[in-house]
Amino acid sequence: GVPDERLTLAQAINAELADLLGSRPGMLLFGEDVARKGGVYGVTRGLLKKFGAGRVFDTVLDEQSILGLALGTGLSGLLPVPEIQYLAYLHNALDQIRGEAATLGFFSQRQYANPMVVRVAGYAYQKGFGGHFHNDNAVGALRDIPGLVIASPSRPDDAAGMLRTC
Repeated sequence: GVPDERLTLAQAINAELADLLGSRPGMLLFGEDVARKGGVYGVTRGLLKKFGAGRVFDTVLDEQSILGLALGTGLSGLLPVPEIQYLAYLHNALDQIRGEAATLGFFSQRQYANPMVVRVAGYAYQKGFGGHFHNDNAVGALRDIPGLVIASPSRPDDAAGMLRTC
């Protein structure tokens, strides 16, 4: 459902993720600090306790591994929802999306598809923290990849609806 207008963006995404995890038994939520810490901005807070470590879990601090795991779980019939902490961290693993996930259907003549939904924190600015690694908003790195759908919410209700649609 549509979240209450008084929710923050993070709260709306959290509520939608909880709803989706509850209705989709094959959905997995994972990434750096996603489970115990609740994600870099607390977006996934409480989901580990509610859905367990088999469905919500922390990964190693390596974006290539995170997206590689998402590719494999997607091909095995699960619905992976990996989180990349910051947009700048995606650059070193972009070929997992560009060269593998987004082109899988094309190169397999539609025999395979990858259903992964990659969540990336972006558009924020953390003054005095992390420099360009935490403040990079180079959406253009994703924009021109054929086969990729980008959902970029501006409001909490946008975020929940876009997440569900993806």
